[in-house]
Amino acid sequence: MHLWGVGAFDNSAAIELLAELDEGGIEALDARLRTARDDERVEEDDACVLAAAELLAREEVDAGDGTRLLVASDAVGRVVRASALREAMREAGLLDAWAASAGDLIRRLSLLRDRPRETPGTRPRPDQHERRSQ
Repeated sequence: MHLWGVGAFDNSAAIELLAELDEGGIEALDARLRTARDDERVEEDDACVLAAAELLAREEVDAGDGTRLLVASDAVGRVVRASALREAMREAGLLDAWAASAGDLIRRLSLLRDRPRETPGTRPRPDQHERRSQ
């Protein structure tokens, strides 16, 4: 894997994930996140986990019922705590900046997870609001 920065897409593995998503769809993203969350130490393609989580945080892929956001947060936390990517960032002198970036990603995922979801029929129509305020 080639690194050129601390961002989720600043590495060659993340770019490969985008191609994988084109072929495998959301199931490919789910598989990456579950593997990273459940493995003792994330070894292979741990950079893909951050890219997958970033896609969720940017709302570029469907978060579903919110479970995917929780799995993504857990997976990112695991990568930050124990992964080959963490070691690569440490060796490159980028660990602090990378950890801060990953922490921000976890924060954004949490905000999305905690955001109230609209269900069909619950959003007031503009004309209903006008009548109530008169």
